[in-house]
Amino acid sequence: MAVKKEQHVKVVNNMPVGGLGIDNQEGKIKILRKPGASINVSHDDIWHIFNSCKMIQKGHLYIDDKSMRQELGLEDDDTVDVNSLSREELNEVVTAGNIEDLKKLFEADLSQGTKEKIVILAREQYKESSIDAKILKLIETETGMPVAQEDGDAVSDVNDVKSTKVPLKTK
Repeated sequence: MAVKKEQHVKVVNNMPVGGLGIDNQEGKIKILRKPGASINVSHDDIWHIFNSCKMIQKGHLYIDDKSMRQELGLEDDDTVDVNSLSREELNEVVTAGNIEDLKKLFEADLSQGTKEKIVILAREQYKESSIDAKILKLIETETGMPVAQEDGDAVSDVNDVKSTKVPLKTK
């Protein structure tokens, strides 16, 4: 008799930058080395990750299976947990140019990782000179992070560093 193959689901590193290590049920760590990297994990491992380390709820790990997201309660027919959106889905909201949709997004309880992804996506648009000034200001205000910055700006000298050395008293 054939053994039924266990269902596997694709998961994607949804971090703004850097790698992501995930633990499966057996305690083995799998590393997703960069944003967008993916692997297939078991249905039980997804439940383990969901219940133990909150990577999915914080938006660090994207579940690339709608039925699994629905089973976890992250999505239904009318609503979706904004922290569980993929980078591409989040990019659509940021680049669409609709300030009302973006305001609704910020009314939700966004994780820090999701805010960082929004800023990174906005910076990409800013570099292409295709982001609306009102949207840029809204993102900067709501996240507390600058969007309009240039990479490689010269770092000015800092003159407020105090020395840890003091003169010795001599007799």
